[in-house]
Amino acid sequence: MDTDNLAILPTLLPLTAAAIVLIAKAFLNKDAQSKATSLAGIVGLFLPWIPMVLLLPPIVAQEVPAFIFGGWRDGTGIYFRFDGLAWALNALTLLVCTGAWIYSRSSGPKSSGFAVMFFIQVAASCATMSTMDVFNLFVCLEVMGMTSYVLIADAKTPGSYIASFTYLMSSAATMLLFLIGVYGLYRLTGDLNYNAIQKFLAQCSMQESRLAALCAICLIIPIVLRAAIMPLSGWLLLAHSQAPHPVSAVLSGVLLKVPLFALVRLLLIFPTGGALGSAISFAGALGALLAVAMALVQSDAKRLLAYHSVSQTGYVAAALGAAIVLLRGSDPGLGLIFLVAAYLHALGHGIFKSLLFLSVGTLVDIKGQRDVYSIRGGFSSLKKAGDSLGVTGLSFAVGALSIAAIPPLIGFSTKGYISKYMAGNYLYGFLVVAAVLTVASFIKLSRIFFSSSDESKNTSVRVGAGRIYSVLGLAFFCIAGGILAPQLFRFGILLFRSIIPGLPLPELSLASAPGLFTLKNLAQTALTILAGIAVFLIITSRLGRRLTHSIGDHVPSFETIFLGMSAALFILAIQI
Repeated sequence: MDTDNLAILPTLLPLTAAAIVLIAKAFLNKDAQSKATSLAGIVGLFLPWIPMVLLLPPIVAQEVPAFIFGGWRDGTGIYFRFDGLAWALNALTLLVCTGAWIYSRSSGPKSSGFAVMFFIQVAASCATMSTMDVFNLFVCLEVMGMTSYVLIADAKTPGSYIASFTYLMSSAATMLLFLIGVYGLYRLTGDLNYNAIQKFLAQCSMQESRLAALCAICLIIPIVLRAAIMPLSGWLLLAHSQAPHPVSAVLSGVLLKVPLFALVRLLLIFPTGGALGSAISFAGALGALLAVAMALVQSDAKRLLAYHSVSQTGYVAAALGAAIVLLRGSDPGLGLIFLVAAYLHALGHGIFKSLLFLSVGTLVDIKGQRDVYSIRGGFSSLKKAGDSLGVTGLSFAVGALSIAAIPPLIGFSTKGYISKYMAGNYLYGFLVVAAVLTVASFIKLSRIFFSSSDESKNTSVRVGAGRIYSVLGLAFFCIAGGILAPQLFRFGILLFRSIIPGLPLPELSLASAPGLFTLKNLAQTALTILAGIAVFLIITSRLGRRLTHSIGDHVPSFETIFLGMSAALFILAIQI
């Protein structure tokens, strides 16, 4: 079987699903449209797993499938390379988007326009990780962005329109920088293909190297904004709190991770990639701490989760930046280990944060408000709304325990891997404090499901089967991912070797998944929990409440977002 031709199918099938919905909208009645939309979900989210499974053996065997559109030669046509990084991010995309799609079929939005934009976004996410030239990367990022603007605004509230417009304006401004970077690279190297650019830069002069570094900054800033790494995370806080719940799940689970891992391909081609990776690692670790500190003082449940998305993405960025430094340096084997650790936490975060957005979203729909200080009795309200077994509340508990890194759930394993390999790094302290504040924050949020009950303000909301099945499936993956973490770690090592041709396996002592359920790790987890409880008691004390209310909910202004862009440019310029 020619696996090269299969490399395009994970992108092509979601586009086919979008076409099915459009054709049904144009020519069929409403009942037939509903059936066609269900068929589109199967085509766009389930069928891609068939080529994914068939592509896996050659990827592991280092025979990476590649596809060139139109039969053009390499360097002329659109070139897709379906290596381990593409496979892994596509798997993350399909898992999270499937859960969000099933949820949306019950909760809404259910319009044909939403379905079309949703499937196009899935296709763009898959294509982003396969493309091997900078201009097509620009196209993929723009398609991801444009569909996000529409999906955020699909909530059809004034706040969602403002959030969508804010994201559009900040993204458009930075994507102009991306185009400048593309132009500069093409002017310098005469090529847009990653491999050709890397070959040129490996033997360029000092002056050309400086110009390439400026181009790299222009390319990185828009991607860092899309990944919502501080100080470029302001748009996400607005978007998360205003978007429909399934869109919030996809934004956090997929739309932050795909651009972040696209940085791996970009930074590996630049001589200054190591220095830029170091800056991203620092920004990620610092952002992980600052964002969770801001989450502690939030009263809006979805904005609290949005700050945690920034914080957990910071964990991923910290490990990812360290991986790039090592892959560009003298220890690519250890760099591969860091890359696997970063991906596993991205996978874990994509699953448990989607679960949290969907479960909390169901409750706030029933309650008719999002104030974490007012909502109580979630289990009781969910039962009255049709969730008689308390699946939504129990699934929330699984997600909350996962993000708090409680064993044996996936968050414990993935944070454990990052802690294992970041322990000797000066940024490790930021991550430790962030872990403590995460525990405190989710004790605070969990009170919306417990304590005394109150009357729901929106008694018309029913917890349909789609809402229950989606959170139940994601909760299952939180549990299974934690139990199977050592196997996933070893699988990741085999998978990611294909990113760099000829990359050797790390030493056995490194490649083996580190033991997580050791007495030392469990003791550290217990101390983190106790410290988190102490912080929670402090912030809920009389003095703590005064302090948190004086800070209040922080909603970044348009000016603040652009100030963050300027700060990011300045930091990267200093770094190189």
